[in-house]
Amino acid sequence: MSQKPINATQIAKLAGVSRSTVSKVINNYPDIPEDTKAKVLSVIEKHKYQPNAFAQVLKGVPQTVIALYAYAYEVDMETDSLSSLESPYVMGIISNFIKAAKNHNHKLVVELIEFGDNEQEVEAQIRKDFDSKTIAAAVFLGLSNDVKFIDNLIDDDYRIAVIDREIKEAKTSVNIFTDDFGGARLAVEHLYKQGFNSIAFIGGSDNKHSAQSRLEGYRSAVYEADAEQIVFEALFSEKSGKEAAQKVLGMTSRPDAFVCAADVIAYGFIQTLREHDPDYLNRIGIVGFDNSPFNQYQRPALSSVGVDFSQIARTTIEALLGSAETKKYIVPMSLHKRDSSSTGR
Repeated sequence: MSQKPINATQIAKLAGVSRSTVSKVINNYPDIPEDTKAKVLSVIEKHKYQPNAFAQVLKGVPQTVIALYAYAYEVDMETDSLSSLESPYVMGIISNFIKAAKNHNHKLVVELIEFGDNEQEVEAQIRKDFDSKTIAAAVFLGLSNDVKFIDNLIDDDYRIAVIDREIKEAKTSVNIFTDDFGGARLAVEHLYKQGFNSIAFIGGSDNKHSAQSRLEGYRSAVYEADAEQIVFEALFSEKSGKEAAQKVLGMTSRPDAFVCAADVIAYGFIQTLREHDPDYLNRIGIVGFDNSPFNQYQRPALSSVGVDFSQIARTTIEALLGSAETKKYIVPMSLHKRDSSSTGR
């Protein structure tokens, strides 16, 4: 009977170091003392642990592949979802990460983690990819606080960046946020300046950092204006926009402006109002989020709060591959004004 291959935990025990230290040696991190690295490599060689991967370590050949994991929730399986791989938001992230990785002489691979996938299996596969040096770093997009495997990976000091989800502070982890709070305030303040008085918010149901921050930004701006807060809870989907529109149509006293937490929400909202009350649609102001390329083709053309995808990608890749001490970044957002938020259309 052949002997069962030794694993990383056993390597750590034999070398008298932590499991995360073994991982760092495997991934050729520069912050490991030479004597510690030599001790771990000696145990690896003695027990022939993954010789192909460690041949790269011994030769000093760096891995140049970064993995981007996009997480899709149950609602994301819908074709109109913000976080489906077909959405402009995700494609904007992916295309700019490809460019940023190439500028740093790295390649990008994209993986989809779906709602319902076994978290233990997902975590095990990611660990395997790191430990075998298939990937040098990983970026995670769309995780909520319900997803726990990411915290385990961070605890073991894998080189990881997480976009739009709070994580523990760790030496090699990077946290990237967009300023969704400030973006929502920009939208509300713009609508007030345009002369709208009763501004509602559609969104806030998603268990994601961006969804909650956009709702909080709306509440903050409306509170400062000493106005009534009107919230229609919705997911990031066109279906939710249609459902919100039906609720608005049933009101005797309707808001005169709306901030939608995602452009796809606004699409469903606008479509339903156009079908049932086009006169009302022509009188109200609407601002979306994410500044989709399709916004200019809406009728009216949709104003939207957007982020520079290129800046997100550059900031993340540079933080992952560099040695800067700062590991938390907030990328600003800007308002793109179009006809939907103008009182003069």
